[in-house]
Amino acid sequence: MEEDIIYRYFTCQTTEEEDKAVLNWIKASKENEVLFFELKTIWHTYSEQKKEDPWFLKHSLNNLNQRIDNVEKQANKRLFSRKYLYLWSSAAAIIAIFLIFSVFYTMKRPVSLAMHTITNVFTDSVMQIKLTDGSTVWLNSGASLSYPDEFTADTRSVNLKGNAFFEIAKDSLHPFIVSTELYRIKVLGTIFSINTSNTEDMGEAVLLEGSIQLEKANGENLVVLQPGQQVLFTNDYSSVKVNKIDARQHTLWRFGLVCLSDVSLDEILSSLEEIYHVKIQMDIHQLSDRRYNFSFKQTNSLEDALRHLFYLTGVQATVLSE
Repeated sequence: MEEDIIYRYFTCQTTEEEDKAVLNWIKASKENEVLFFELKTIWHTYSEQKKEDPWFLKHSLNNLNQRIDNVEKQANKRLFSRKYLYLWSSAAAIIAIFLIFSVFYTMKRPVSLAMHTITNVFTDSVMQIKLTDGSTVWLNSGASLSYPDEFTADTRSVNLKGNAFFEIAKDSLHPFIVSTELYRIKVLGTIFSINTSNTEDMGEAVLLEGSIQLEKANGENLVVLQPGQQVLFTNDYSSVKVNKIDARQHTLWRFGLVCLSDVSLDEILSSLEEIYHVKIQMDIHQLSDRRYNFSFKQTNSLEDALRHLFYLTGVQATVLSE
């Protein structure tokens, strides 16, 4: 009797002909009957315990091997017949194979792996993280990433807070998923950035290469981005807006550069406040309709950035708090 048929019999996946074959095999001999109920006992015990104890398979095999050893010792002492010992060995082999089949058919073993959380605490530098699947993540100042030692599930899942840039190794069988408190990004292999710390309760994702799918936390699809697109959305999803931008320039922050193109003075101030963690006061009333290109290095001091801004606008800015 083939082991996979017995397994499928216990899981109600056999055809009518296979059901008859199993019953005929059981009736064929006393040994088959004993073996069948041995398998059935292990199967039911395994089914009841697998949720709480994913290592039940290992324990079952160990127990089975111990029983075989005991039979062999008894055979030596009592001179059991070779036929009886052979039947026990055959039963052990079938049970072991049966348990292995149960792993491949039904058991996706939950592996408890250590989770790491890394936070970039530096205000003037970007942190680079290399994941075990070959993907690379750049964390901007204040950003945090949580990820496992190894990706062993059907998906490669990480958690993000803050602003990060991702270069994902391609693996079509194991999608990469970035989860935040309110939404998630699903990808196969691509280059993109996510910012969960935008002002005004806004989230942002920018795609450089490939394709990404923005989803609500419950998995509901919001939008699919194409290269060169940016999506801005409110935390309650009441507004989801897709823009065409220069994605590479927008993500130069990972090299310590901030390049803002065709932006208002208010947007420049918001960017400076986010990077340097300050509040800035500036009389922008007369300049509210103007658009600017503004670039600076994150390693520069706040004073240098404000000096650059003064040369650009002619208006002095004041730092209210740090």
